[in-house]
Amino acid sequence: MSIMWQIIWAALAFVADASNASPQAPTCFDIQCADIMCLSPFKLRRLGDQCCPICWADDDEIKLDRHTALSAPSPYRTDVHPAAPTTCGGALCFKPFCASGYTVGHEQGRCCSVCVPGR
Repeated sequence: MSIMWQIIWAALAFVADASNASPQAPTCFDIQCADIMCLSPFKLRRLGDQCCPICWADDDEIKLDRHTALSAPSPYRTDVHPAAPTTCGGALCFKPFCASGYTVGHEQGRCCSVCVPGR
């Protein structure tokens, strides 16, 4: 009878452990996650809608490169090409830097200047 009780307790422990695990999204049933290890300050984290855990750190724990808008107009930005279609209103263009043998020009249907074979 002692072996029977051990089997019952083992089964109950297994059920209790499985019920404490966070549920995975239904689409995760066939996905095998990598065995990853996170370096400090990152910690292993899996949200309810994620199949696999990721290494995560809060914004205050690591330095971030938060891009900000330029205070002055960009020296690389230019207006749309004069021959651009009328549908290009509001397009943002950048000055092309052309390789040897190419010059700044226009291709039909394009909003911005492009590099074309030298003329």
